[in-house]
Amino acid sequence: MKGTTSLLRLLLGRDPGFDKDGERLLDGHIFDGFALVNYLLCTALESPRSDAAFGGGKGHSSETMRRNCAPHFLRTLEILEPTVIVAQGKGVREWLAHAIQPQQRGPMTEIVEINGKQVDLLTFAHPSAGGSYGFWGNSLRSKYLRESVTPTIKALLTERR
Repeated sequence: MKGTTSLLRLLLGRDPGFDKDGERLLDGHIFDGFALVNYLLCTALESPRSDAAFGGGKGHSSETMRRNCAPHFLRTLEILEPTVIVAQGKGVREWLAHAIQPQQRGPMTEIVEINGKQVDLLTFAHPSAGGSYGFWGNSLRSKYLRESVTPTIKALLTERR
């Protein structure tokens, strides 16, 4: 969860890091100040299935699952009333289109409307994504963290002032 911690630290105007002091929020932990919501909630498969199986293979969702979960996910957002949504993974961002209709602002920033209020939607590669993303959640030196995630969040915070 180091990547998620870095995202939250940035959203609070702090620098990414792994030190415990930077993870404090009032009398608790930074994780006490946000909700981690799984779009699909979960799948309870005991053993792997092929990707061709109805419902997708173990660890893989089907289009039917993504479509059927959309109203539940949207209702969750309506209850939580977020001010910022962060999609961790570009595939997850594609799923969100079943539930919310974003308007593009920048390469990683969009606006969505929930309960009549504008909410910022940020989309980043999953923190554990390798390749050109360099497993950015585990490395404060990652190019993706330094050149994409950090400036995008800092620009959002500047714009919100």
